[in-house]
Amino acid sequence: MIVVITFNILISYSQPTKTNGFPGKSIDAEFKSVKYFNKAVQCIKTDSFSYALGYLNATINIDSTFSKAWLERSKVKLKLNQLDESLNDVNKYLQLEAKSGEGLYIRGTDYFRKSLYKQAVEDFTKAVSAGFAEPMLYYQRGVISLINEDYNGAILDFTFAIDKRFNFSVAYHDRASAKYKMKDYKGAVSDYEKAIEYQPVFPLAYSNMGNVYRDLGKDTDAILAYSNAIRQDSLNLLGYNDRGQVLYKTGKWVEAIADYKKCLKINPDYIPAMNNMAVALTAEKDYDNALGTLNKVIDLNGDFGEAYINRGYIKELKGDMEGACLDWKLAERLGMEQAGTFLKDCK
Repeated sequence: MIVVITFNILISYSQPTKTNGFPGKSIDAEFKSVKYFNKAVQCIKTDSFSYALGYLNATINIDSTFSKAWLERSKVKLKLNQLDESLNDVNKYLQLEAKSGEGLYIRGTDYFRKSLYKQAVEDFTKAVSAGFAEPMLYYQRGVISLINEDYNGAILDFTFAIDKRFNFSVAYHDRASAKYKMKDYKGAVSDYEKAIEYQPVFPLAYSNMGNVYRDLGKDTDAILAYSNAIRQDSLNLLGYNDRGQVLYKTGKWVEAIADYKKCLKINPDYIPAMNNMAVALTAEKDYDNALGTLNKVIDLNGDFGEAYINRGYIKELKGDMEGACLDWKLAERLGMEQAGTFLKDCK
């Protein structure tokens, strides 16, 4: 899942005149508060957030009822990842503007970023009821549904987001992921392709499309998709590991080992690649290096059952049946069901 937070463009306030002053405020105070607010707006447009905060602080110090200042300061703090302070400001805004759909959306985004998903969904839904239809609102609500494994709900919200922003690449990507989870492989591929169309440099989309092709048994297409992901991101750890799996499956063991080595160069302790490389080394009859690799896996994670299965198999090939049976028994204790098949050969 990919989350990109965007906000609406701000509109500056008109300068006050002697006929439109705030009740109980001097014309000078009113003039200064609007002046500072408008300067904050200009700073926000150029991403000068620290200056924007200064002007918004000045605005609120002059006029604590200037509701838009509370909202914009909340947005700035959200941009700066000051989530608690942003939440405080948007709550103050909502005290002044209780029915604001935008305010509910911003507060929902705060909750979303804090992983308070129930509260986020409540605010997003209220914002929609108030007539606020920001594409990012639907996207974030869709992400929450995806996290909660409500794939139909996720697809619905991602579709709403795409309907409102036709080139919303990350919404296409995450809708594809929801379709993949529902085994709608054709729909998933179509959406990954759309995500890449609107965001050509998108290694994660290529990697995930490779996973779909892998599950469909389209090995050549899977390898091409993983290769595209790696071409766009040379440090794509998962791309190397997953391409290695497909290469191994197609009998290209040496190429698979090369991919696993590249993966482990990025992260020397990445256990799935280590285990997979041991399997490929076994296919190449390099039993000693395979055993050494599996020993390292078990040192890193003694509960990784697949390593015991594979180490037992190599020990059997090397004539150490006692050691093999011991490993398979350990795998069985760790819940590896396939260990029972191997244990049939043990006394």
